[in-house]
Amino acid sequence: MRVYHLGNFPEIVKGVAMAKCSRSQNTFLEDARAVSVEKAEDFNERVVAGYGHESVAEMAVGSPVLEDVSMLVAETFLDIQTGHYQGKSSRYVIYSRDKTYNPFQENTTEYVLLQSCINHLFNVYEQLYTPLMQYVESQIPTASAAVRKARTLDALRGLLPLACKTNFGSRLTGRDISRQVRTLMSSKLAEARRLGEELKIAGINELGPALVKYAEAHPLIQEYSNIELPEVTELPVKERVALECLTNDQFVQVARMFMFEETGKLPSLSFARARATEIWMSLNRVLAKRVRRQDPLPHCLRAAKLQFEIVADFGAWKDLRRHRRNDLFRAPFTASLGFDVPDDVKKLAPHLEKLYVDAMEFAAQIYEKLYTLGYTEEAQYAVAQGHLQRWVVDLDLEQLYYLCELRTAPQGHISYRRVAREMYERVREENSLMVQHMLVHPVDDIGVHT
Repeated sequence: MRVYHLGNFPEIVKGVAMAKCSRSQNTFLEDARAVSVEKAEDFNERVVAGYGHESVAEMAVGSPVLEDVSMLVAETFLDIQTGHYQGKSSRYVIYSRDKTYNPFQENTTEYVLLQSCINHLFNVYEQLYTPLMQYVESQIPTASAAVRKARTLDALRGLLPLACKTNFGSRLTGRDISRQVRTLMSSKLAEARRLGEELKIAGINELGPALVKYAEAHPLIQEYSNIELPEVTELPVKERVALECLTNDQFVQVARMFMFEETGKLPSLSFARARATEIWMSLNRVLAKRVRRQDPLPHCLRAAKLQFEIVADFGAWKDLRRHRRNDLFRAPFTASLGFDVPDDVKKLAPHLEKLYVDAMEFAAQIYEKLYTLGYTEEAQYAVAQGHLQRWVVDLDLEQLYYLCELRTAPQGHISYRRVAREMYERVREENSLMVQHMLVHPVDDIGVHT
């Protein structure tokens, strides 16, 4: 047995050495030493571009870093589930009005509208920082300066517009970079199209031309977004976290897959239904022995598929979308669903809380004006992180355990902690056996913010 890494070979050479494995007598190291950058380019040109074997492009991994990209367009970039990302956090970093993006031509009506929104939000962001920090210090006097700052910025980040520029780094395969380029270059937003062009250049420079150079705007992506749809009768928001379509089938499927994986025999649905409660009680006797969230869960929990409709602020969306085994479907960002006032802001003097409320309402008015003027995409730059957004998440029961146990912990942001707790509660109300020993935390205060 040997375990080693390919060291300092260029990414494109490493990728080809990996790709050759299935048809080579050599070791990986021998193949890497035998391949020059030029030969690797030729290989990728024939195999990836010529034969369409895009999976080969997954063997080369790039590290594109993106800076001064708006939060709005950053969300488009982060849609690739198989990527790995690390970005600037609005919990720990103070943002500035000098680092914002306005897509409109300077001095036009639209430019002035959006800029007035940005300035108003940042005026209040700056005005509230000191009194909010003083309040937080009075609440947690023994906490470190970093913890107090994080809790302060947690409350203030709701005022940040999606026009704010941010930075993030990523680890993406050549295949993912090509997909990102196609998606970005097909966007209706000029900023996204420019980012696609820049990403393509960076990908070519790091991974070589063959893996990325054929990525272009795709007309089908543009056509999908231009399909004329009938007038939709919208389902009303019933509650902030709604569980859709939980039936006895999910409960039974877990028991059925557990029996199958342990015995090698696939029981009939009728047999699984008859024994499901018995199997679950046995599973729960073992699940009760878990003492921390890192303790393993049975694989069979993946057989239960759940769907939730969630309404929460952008901050909650941003954190919960990091669970990349889940499928998320998000409506366009909007300022039309209202907003919540952060708990700590409510504890300030009434005139300071009113500053927050007025700023959020002003941003919503600017959003509506831009939207009414026909800038349905660009209006999203005026949406603030504190405005409520609506999305649907599909996930399995194993992921629900992971999400709820992690995201209800007191170290997290209160908005996503509340969502995670509500997800647990919705399932518990329908079938308590499925989450009887989930290690969730109560969510009754802001938390420690470590």
